[in-house]
Amino acid sequence: MRPLLAMLIATSCTLSTSPCEEVLHDLALDAPSGYGFTAEEVLGYAEGVHATQLATREGESPLLIQLQRRGDNVAWAERAPMPSTTSNEATDGYAEPVCDDQLLVPVRLELRTPGGQLDERWDTELRASDASSARFTHSIDARRLRGSLDLDLEGTLDPRLRVEGTLTAGGSTTGNLRLTATRASDGEKVSWVVGAWPAR
Repeated sequence: MRPLLAMLIATSCTLSTSPCEEVLHDLALDAPSGYGFTAEEVLGYAEGVHATQLATREGESPLLIQLQRRGDNVAWAERAPMPSTTSNEATDGYAEPVCDDQLLVPVRLELRTPGGQLDERWDTELRASDASSARFTHSIDARRLRGSLDLDLEGTLDPRLRVEGTLTAGGSTTGNLRLTATRASDGEKVSWVVGAWPAR
C-alpha cells in the first residue's frame, strides 16, 4: 500500500461512519485537484495558528488552533454513496446522501487553551471540496482528553468526543466539541455540545 494512502486510511478510522465510499488518488501539493484548486491554496490559509474564543459551561477562554501539514503529498477522493445507502426516494422516502469529491490533506492538529482545558495533539486531515474553505474532524475516547475540560462523564458509558472545525480563506474559523455516550441508567444514546467557537 502506498504510504500516503496508508496514512489517510489510518486517519479515517478516527472519523464517524460516513454514508460515502471513497477511491483515493495521490496528488502533489501543487497539482490541480479534480475541481481545479490545489492543496497549496488550501494550506495557504489553513496552515499555521488560528486564534479564537472557546465557549464551554465553564465560561469563555482563548483557543489556539494550529495545523501543520504531514508529508509532501495529498490525495483526491472520488466519493459516491455506499450501496447500502442508495435508495429510491419515490418508494421509501429517503434521499441519497450527498457525496462531493474532496481534497484530503494530512495534518497535525493542535488545540490549546491558556488555562489548560485543552492541550490536544492529533494526526488527522483537512478536507476541501473547493478552494474557499476546509474542514477537519477527529474523534477520540473522551476519557483520554489530555486537558482539564470538565466533560461531566459521570453515569455514561463509552463516551466519545468529536471535534469539528472549519477554516475559510477569509480567515474565519468555526467549530465545536460534541460528546456522544450511552447513558448507563437506561442504555439510551445521548449527544450534546460541550464547547464551541467562536464564543457568541
